[in-house]
Amino acid sequence: MNYTTFFDVNRGPAPITAIHYGDSFGIAAQAGMDVRLNERWVMNFDVKKIWLNTNVNINNGAIKADVDLDPWIAGIGFGYRF
Repeated sequence: MNYTTFFDVNRGPAPITAIHYGDSFGIAAQAGMDVRLNERWVMNFDVKKIWLNTNVNINNGAIKADVDLDPWIAGIGFGYRF
C-alpha cells in the first residue's frame, strides 16, 4: 500500500491562481537487492511502481479533475554497519 500527500505545490501560469491535489491511497510494488561491499558497507538497488489516483482542484474548485499518476521510481542507497 502507498499513501501519498502533496505539499508545496506551485501554482501554474496565469490564469491559474491555485492548485490543490487531494491525498491518495494506492497500490505499490517494489523489487530490489542489497549487495555487500565489505564487512561494514552495503549498497542497495530497488525499483518501485506506484499506482495512485487523486482529485485536483484548480482555482479553488473552478476546474476539477480526476488524475491518475503511475510513476516508476528507481533508487540506489548505501548502508554502513556500526
